[in-house]
Amino acid sequence: LGMARSALVRQPLHRFILAGDQDIYYRHRKLLFETAAPQICELRLVTKDAAPVWVRIDAIAAQDADGAPVCRATMIDITEHKQAGLALRESEEKHRILFENAGEAIYVAQDGKVVFSNPMTTMITGYSNEELTSRPFVDFIHADDRDMVRDRYVRRLKGEDIPRRYAFRVLHKNGGFRWVDLDTILINWEGRPATLNFMADITERK
Repeated sequence: LGMARSALVRQPLHRFILAGDQDIYYRHRKLLFETAAPQICELRLVTKDAAPVWVRIDAIAAQDADGAPVCRATMIDITEHKQAGLALRESEEKHRILFENAGEAIYVAQDGKVVFSNPMTTMITGYSNEELTSRPFVDFIHADDRDMVRDRYVRRLKGEDIPRRYAFRVLHKNGGFRWVDLDTILINWEGRPATLNFMADITERK
């Protein structure tokens, strides 16, 4: 807190808690003394010269020499951890925006199925995400291109060095097909091999 110990002793802890986190502390104390069970909470403390610091409080209920209830707690500075978490969430949000608004289809294929895709994948194929993930992805490929796409997918998963970019036709839910240009790479998805695919509609160019 940036204060001398003499300035802290016998002062109520809530005096050093950020106003917006006071309720967190009151609930923490209430549960502690009502249940006698150990309690943990995270809140911000007001320091003397710097910005508020995040702390984690681990508390247990006890009794003093006269039998009166007291709270015994340890306090850990978790400011860096909180800041790292905030930075991660901001980064994830930026990537989510890019992913959902990309001008090309982006999807992950694993075990022969689409397991993750962006809205543009639906726009190009006409199939919903639920439909795309419920069947083998080759079901959505033109019959004349199906064997070629399946063969390249299997060989890529085996680690063979094959061209990562090629064109083929995907079936559209409303009938007919769309020409697409696919750029694909081998990745690890949830601990297992998969392909990350970037698919652009090139029908008009064709």
